[in-house]
Amino acid sequence: MSHVLSRHAGAHHEGGRAAGRRAGWSSLRRIGAWLGLSSRAAAPHAESQRLTAIDACAAFRKGDEFLQRCREDRVPVTVLVFELHDLPELECVFGAGAARQAIVQATAKLQRIAGTQGMVLRTDPTLFTLLLPDTDKDDALDMLRGAFGESCALELEAGDEDLVLVPEFALRILSTEAPPLVDVQHGLCCDIQQARAREQQRREYLQRERESHSRPMPLPRTAQGRPERESPRAVHPEQYPRIPMTMPVPLGRR
Repeated sequence: MSHVLSRHAGAHHEGGRAAGRRAGWSSLRRIGAWLGLSSRAAAPHAESQRLTAIDACAAFRKGDEFLQRCREDRVPVTVLVFELHDLPELECVFGAGAARQAIVQATAKLQRIAGTQGMVLRTDPTLFTLLLPDTDKDDALDMLRGAFGESCALELEAGDEDLVLVPEFALRILSTEAPPLVDVQHGLCCDIQQARAREQQRREYLQRERESHSRPMPLPRTAQGRPERESPRAVHPEQYPRIPMTMPVPLGRR
């Protein structure tokens, strides 16, 4: 990862190199703080958190270099952010093996989409960023469905359990004046979070609707505090059935 820090070491004397290293680590810490990452590697069993600020900074630098080459060639690029939001929960419940299986499967499918022309970057413990040159939105979605299926899901096995992990994604076609990749990813992550919030609101609304039709309603109470019951003569007289008049019959003699 030394090439990541080399851009900060512009001086040729020892003091300049030390200042460059300090600036490099300061930049890494800022990116790491924004991403919620640590400057040290996570514990070996924490598969969903095995990413450092240095790894993220190197990934963003590779992505920016790739985008710069595409801009020079005037080739449009579609950036797709692919988030495994439930990865930490998956690891917590089913163990590191299930999380590792999800990461390996997602990486393989995304690399198949990228092919030899695109690029796949893991820029966050739960995020993958896919760069697809000369690809429009519809083509990108078709490629995503081709790799992950119509439901866009990962099917996993954890012991005797069959698991389905549904990722979330957002994409954007970059213009020639696009901002750095870290800013593009941040904007797409905000889009994902807003879509997740809207979906949560929709589910809560449907849940409230079901509950309003299923729970018993309290009876209205009278002035004495007792529940008011419906009168047995609540039917309007016009709705009474017509009963034919009876004819008088003489009583029999004894």
